[in-house]
This record gives sequence, structure tokens and C-alpha cells, in this order.
Amino acid sequence: MTPIQRAVYAAIVELNGNQFNGWFDPAEIMAFVQIESSFHPNAVRYEPSLNESSYGLMQVLLSTGKEFGHDVSNMDVLADNLFVGMKVLRAYFDQLKSRLGRDPYYEEWCDSYNRGVGGVLHEERLGRDTADDAYVIAWLSAFKYWWRNMGMASVTTQTIKRDVI
Repeated sequence: MTPIQRAVYAAIVELNGNQFNGWFDPAEIMAFVQIESSFHPNAVRYEPSLNESSYGLMQVLLSTGKEFGHDVSNMDVLADNLFVGMKVLRAYFDQLKSRLGRDPYYEEWCDSYNRGVGGVLHEERLGRDTADDAYVIAWLSAFKYWWRNMGMASVTTQTIKRDVI
């Protein structure tokens, strides 16, 4: 791992233990960071369809950070950015579970970070499989890489409906 990847991993492990009771598999968050920012903590991307920019490792939209009650002036701080992204991911899992009446598939949960819960539910109503979405494919590939290379013995954080490993 590069020095920034080690720092990100250490922050993920600390946040996961202190704020999320170990709910996440660190490989999941490493995969999101890889596809969202390529581990560039100061990454900024303008989202023209939203007329807004996303910031940092987890590419958090300021409106999303505010929606989740976070001080968005610190989106360039590694741990703050990771915390907000992880908070969003946890909330989206719970929202999907409530709306779908079951644990969301990994693909649905992943896609919710990109499209939002409403976007995933819309695809579900149309009968479309989010597993073919380019974002989901990239995330699954990154997740497999981090899961294998971080020595994970098993995925225990969520029910996996497909063989993604």
C-alpha cells in the first residue's frame, strides 16, 4: 500500500470501530475511495447535472453532508470526509432495507452511493439489474482487490446474494 492508502485504511478502521461498531468491511470503503477519488484527498469534481461539486476521498456533495448534519467546511480533512461518506453509506443501506423489505444486494447498496436511494428504487421498479452499471462493476472489482489483498477471511458485514468474490 502507498502511504496515503495506509493512512486511509487506518482512518477507516478507527472510524469503523469508534463510530460504526465494526459494521463495515474496510475493503468496502477502500473500494469506494478508489473509485470516487483514486485516493486523492483533495479531489474535487463538478457535478453538472446537480450544479454542485463533490469533495475529498469519498467525493461528498456539500448538500449531502449538510443533509446528514455535518459541518461541510471540513470536507478536505481525511477523517471527516470518510466519516460523512460512511455515514451516508450506512443510512442508504438502512433506507434501502426499509423500502425494499429485505437487505439490499451489494450492487444496489453500492449504486445508491452513486445514484441515491431514489435512483436505485427507480431501477428496481423498472426491473433493471444494477449489476451491469459501470459504477457498480468498477466498485465490485475494487472491492475484490482490497478484500483479497487485505487478508479478509470472510465478508460478515452484509448478506451477499451473489458470488462477488
